[in-house]
Amino acid sequence: MRKLLVPVLTVGLVSVALVGCAAEDSAAPVGCERSGASDSAILDAIEVTGTFGSTPDVAAYTPIETTATMWRDVESGKGAALTSDLQPASLDLTFFSGDTGELAVPAGGSGTISTKMSMSELDTVIPGLGASLECAQAGTRVVTLLSPADLDPATASGLGLTEGASAVVVIDVEKVYLAKADGDDRFVVGAGLPSVVRAPDGRPGVTIPEGNAPSELRVEVLKHGKGETVEAGQTATLAYTALTWAEGTVFQTSWDSAPIAYPLVEGGIEGLTQALEGKSVGSQVLVIIPPELGFGDDASIVPAGSTLVFVVDILGVDDTVS
Repeated sequence: MRKLLVPVLTVGLVSVALVGCAAEDSAAPVGCERSGASDSAILDAIEVTGTFGSTPDVAAYTPIETTATMWRDVESGKGAALTSDLQPASLDLTFFSGDTGELAVPAGGSGTISTKMSMSELDTVIPGLGASLECAQAGTRVVTLLSPADLDPATASGLGLTEGASAVVVIDVEKVYLAKADGDDRFVVGAGLPSVVRAPDGRPGVTIPEGNAPSELRVEVLKHGKGETVEAGQTATLAYTALTWAEGTVFQTSWDSAPIAYPLVEGGIEGLTQALEGKSVGSQVLVIIPPELGFGDDASIVPAGSTLVFVVDILGVDDTVS
């Protein structure tokens, strides 16, 4: 049984431990202002029509050529904003040939690509495309003119585009997930619990106390969110750090890569699934999981019989697609 497997990464965080409570963030959230669109008559000549969330139509004089990737907003949204490179978003991407203006059909696809990615992940596939979404809000439609330099031949071919030519991409930002837990701080009462502090970006630092671990599942809400309630069978988007109580060291974290999608179904970490059910989006939760609700005697990830400690930010929730 595979349970929440991501690369093993160690968190380095300079912080002051606070015993038995959730610390205040060390800095107020930094505002994110959408920068002005690229100043180009070429972009103004690209007409994008159609309803947000549906396959758009593009009209332009072709061929369209550019030596630098550029973009502009077709529609401005009013939802949550993309403020972090690692923040996931649900996106609809539709590609058009810069040579002909025709809709490009990806291999095995039918036109628009619906995906959940962060700006960082998007940039690893098509450099510069993620930058066009910086500070974009949910509900925004962006048209981006891609330079051939940002489209390697294999990617262009897979998307049904002409190699060595520019391309037009229309991106609908359907949903933006939180960058970190944004709920109200809760004071945790109880001796012998791990202490948690946060860096400005939300990354937690965790100190395990001396003494024995709790023998039963322990769940403490460090921040109480005001978003949707997570229910059994749904998929939660999580940022997390996981440690073993005995070693006090991090064995997994999402903060150096990207948040994960965690289905609350059979086959996950039983204690974590139980802890997340009924919690709200925007919450940060401290979870202490005894071996029988964690990895048990499985020693492939942590030593057999380990008590696990998770600090989890609930960034969003979706219905699980079977």
